[in-house]
Formats: sequence, C-alpha cells, structure tokens
Amino acid sequence: MNPRKSVKVKLIAAFMAVTAFVIISTILDFYSFIFFKKTLDDITTKRLPPLILAKNLATQSERILATAPSLIASINEDERKITYAQINLEVEKLSQSVKELSQFPINIELINEIESNFKIFINHINEIDRIVRKKLLLIAEEQKRYSQLLKIYKESEDITNPAISVFKSPFDDWIDSYLNGGRKPEITHQTVQQLISLVEIRIKISSLTTLFLSVTTESDSSQLEINHLKCRSHLADIREQSGLLIPEFAKAYKELIVKFEAYSEPPDSLHQLRRDVIQTISEAGQVSHKSRYLSAKLNNSVHKLELDTKNDVNKSTDKVKYAQKMVSIVLLAVVALSVLFSIFVVWGYVERQV
Repeated sequence: MNPRKSVKVKLIAAFMAVTAFVIISTILDFYSFIFFKKTLDDITTKRLPPLILAKNLATQSERILATAPSLIASINEDERKITYAQINLEVEKLSQSVKELSQFPINIELINEIESNFKIFINHINEIDRIVRKKLLLIAEEQKRYSQLLKIYKESEDITNPAISVFKSPFDDWIDSYLNGGRKPEITHQTVQQLISLVEIRIKISSLTTLFLSVTTESDSSQLEINHLKCRSHLADIREQSGLLIPEFAKAYKELIVKFEAYSEPPDSLHQLRRDVIQTISEAGQVSHKSRYLSAKLNNSVHKLELDTKNDVNKSTDKVKYAQKMVSIVLLAVVALSVLFSIFVVWGYVERQV
C-alpha cells in the first residue's frame, strides 16, 4: 500500500475519531441538559405546588377552627352572619386548595382521605352554624320573656305600693298624733295583718323576679334546678300571704301569681328555656371538638403528603446527582480516549516521517 495514502487514511480516521468524540460529548451534554431540565420541571410543577397547597390547606383549616369559637359566642344574628361570612370565605379557599390538590399525580389514598375529611369538616362547621342559629332564637325568646316578666313585676308594684300606702296610713297618723300629742287613732289587727302580708308579698315578688332574672346567666343545669325550686317556694309563700288579704287584693295577686307561674312551669318555663340554651351551647362545643379532631387528621394527612413530596424531591435530586456523576465520568473517559488516540495517531505519523 502507498505509504502516503496510508498516512492520509490514518489522518482522516484520526480527525473522524476526534470529531466522534466531540459529537459524543455534545450528545452527553445535551442529554444532561434535557434530563436536568425535566427533573427541575418535575419538581417545580408537580412536587412543590401540592406541597404549598397542602400547607395552605392546613393553615386555612386552623384559621377556620380559630374562628369557630367566635361563631359559637355570637350574641346576635348580625354578629353570627359576619362571623359565618368570614368562615365561608376561608371554606371557599380551603375547597379550592383541595380541588387543586386533587389534580396533581400524587398519593391517591392521601388525596381521597383529605377530601373525605374536608367534607366532614365542612359539615361540622355548618352544623355549628345551625346550632348557633337555634341558640340565638332561644336567646331572643328569653329576652322577650324577660321583658314580659319585668312588665309583670311593674304591674305587681303598681298594685302593692298603693295597697301598702293604704294600710300604712293609720300607722303614719298614729305616729303624727304621738309626736304632736293629739288623739291616737285606733289600729286594728286586720290592718296590721294586711300590712305585714303586703310587705311580705312585695319582698317575695322582688326576690322571685331576681331569681328569674338570674336564670339568664346560669350555665349549670343543677343550679337551674335549685333556682326552680326556690321560685316555686316563693310562689307558694306569695300565694299563702295573698290568701290573708282582703278579697279585692287577693284576687289581684291571684292573677299575678298565675302570670309568674307561667315562667316557672312548662311550656313557658324560663328554666327549661335556659336548659335548651345550655344544651345548644354544649352541642356546639361537641361539634367544635369533632372539628378540631378532623382538623388534626387533615394536618396529619398533610404531613404525610409533605413527607412523600420531600422524598420524591430527594429521589429526583439523587437521580440528577447520579446522572451528573455518570456523565462526568463518561466525558472524562471520552476526553482521555480522544487525547490518547490523537497522541497515538500523531506519534505514528511523526515516527514514519522520521
């Protein structure tokens, strides 16, 4: 074979080999770029968004729970509406977070668990609102009955004060006569008895009204029962003392006793109404406790989702590191082979020329 031709072929082969090494290294670099970009896109578009959404979900559920006591403590319908509107706003955000979370290719079981707990959680919040509406209706009825009670008390004062004045007048005259040295008027036993009974009735009615009014602040059912017994005892005393009065006064107090008794016994019993209020508050507290439990479950699911996402991110990062390491090794090998091959070819060419 022609030596010149042989050298020419070897040089061409050498350049082709070097070119091949460059192409291989370029392909590896391009592969690295594509792989890294794909991994980065996977982390930023599929792994981190659900993690952020899950954290927002946990924060929103805690915010709703923090507002629930304010809803339970609402003292009027306007306050309830404002508080419930705030909760609804958070619920809508929470619902949107759950909806967006379900669109990502993550743990299906966890997503289903979060959605299930979320639905129950919202049902509990709505149940709390229903109970609070019921409580407010009961409180409004309480206020109405207390207004009526105060009217009855005023009515009793309008009867008792003039009656006391009538039977007290002989005593005032007797005192004036005693002080002025005049003739003392005669005071009958009946007058004394009537005055004592009227004073006793006034004291009992005042005490009875105070007992009724204290019911509105009572939060212990056992104390309500004691209060009820005291009210019945006062009514019995008033009935007994009114029986000692002259007929016209006895009749007036009999009608008053009937009106007062209406607030002590069903169906208009203030005590039973208060028991209903206490019961609604207790029910709201129980539902709120269930909501806290569900919120804890939601947070637990979110924590699991967070761990899964972090593990996926770590795995992707490990894959990138591994790929980077392997590409670096291959590139180094290619560079080394390229250098060795070039040296070999050039050395052989120079040796022949020499």
